[in-house]
Amino acid sequence: MAEGRGSQLLVGSTKNCILIGSLELGLTPVVLGHTDELWGLAIHPVLPQFLTAGHDRLIMLWDSMSHSVVWSKDVTVCFEIKFYILIFFS
Repeated sequence: MAEGRGSQLLVGSTKNCILIGSLELGLTPVVLGHTDELWGLAIHPVLPQFLTAGHDRLIMLWDSMSHSVVWSKDVTVCFEIKFYILIFFS
């Protein structure tokens, strides 16, 4: 789970989707993209983008406005993702 703007929440589920919404309005599916369980979620501090990482060995950068993948990378080594480091590569 990660905080978005205002009271917005982003939640990665064990059913391979990302939900967006708030506690007041509820959550709705935003994207389906990974083929295995998600284990990482990070929100860009300024842009409407977020990163996901899953057991399918994919790291994906998403555009939250268009609900589409900006880029994805297959990785073979698991490591902790810090979004501010990956900003320099996009």
